[in-house]
Amino acid sequence: RKRGVTKGARVMTLLSDEWQQVVLRFAAIETGVGLITFNATHSSAMILAAAEHLRPALIVIGSDLERPEFAVLRAILGMERVWTSGLNGDLETAIATTLPSASQESVNRDDALTFGFTSGTTGPPKLLAMSHAPYLHSLRLVLLNLTDPPRGRSRALAGIPLIGAGSGVILPTMLGGGLLMLPHAYSADALIEVLRAERPTHVFTTPSLLIDLLDHPELRAEDMASVRQFIYGSASMPVAKIREAIARFGTIFQQGYGMAEAMPPIAIMPPRDHVDGGLAPELSALSSSGHVSAGGGRTNPRRRRR
Repeated sequence: RKRGVTKGARVMTLLSDEWQQVVLRFAAIETGVGLITFNATHSSAMILAAAEHLRPALIVIGSDLERPEFAVLRAILGMERVWTSGLNGDLETAIATTLPSASQESVNRDDALTFGFTSGTTGPPKLLAMSHAPYLHSLRLVLLNLTDPPRGRSRALAGIPLIGAGSGVILPTMLGGGLLMLPHAYSADALIEVLRAERPTHVFTTPSLLIDLLDHPELRAEDMASVRQFIYGSASMPVAKIREAIARFGTIFQQGYGMAEAMPPIAIMPPRDHVDGGLAPELSALSSSGHVSAGGGRTNPRRRRR
């Protein structure tokens, strides 16, 4: 607040440490501040262009992600508006020396929540702005459609970076009284380490990482014994691999599908629809890349998800 970060302001982050993102995300939600998030894969040109276009009141950069080009940010915005994060960083110092207090801001449905960008793989990156209303609507629909949503004593492992779809795990878990767990890396080795040490009840990750887990030679049945629900989403999943997952670990898998440009999630496939009479259903029903079964094993080509 001392630096003008009040309701309606924008804060930009470039962080590799996920826990700092949790702190900043909660602060932004409670104060009506719009959060602009980047990670190490984004180019300096994109970050500088976003800063010029969106004019953040504060930028927080992880000390391990500093780049020579960011001297421009400090020259334009001023040193006091570009914070470091890391050992003895500006963010950590501010957290350690400031008494926490509840926000008195009145946050409305149409207030900005996040600003993001498409990857740019099919054209110039496009700005995606989201307000509180669609985010809360999406959160409500997700909780209503999860067969076993996180709640008190739940232990949720976020296997997707928080800058992406992983951010959807934060509020359902922590507001429900559960424990949020973040791996030190988004790899099969790191997830197996958490599965064994912390015994999560819920796991949320991408199909590619689920495939890596299934192919890992050291993944055992007992590693997954504590998991009540394993949500995979954000991309298509090969039918053969989800069949393998069900055969090895049971009907704990729930699929979600959507896109950043169209909140809330487009489709959710609960565990009960992953099986038919105790057996894996028709390939058309399991294909998370788009078939919709029309009954009798037939598919309707005009009803494909894209």
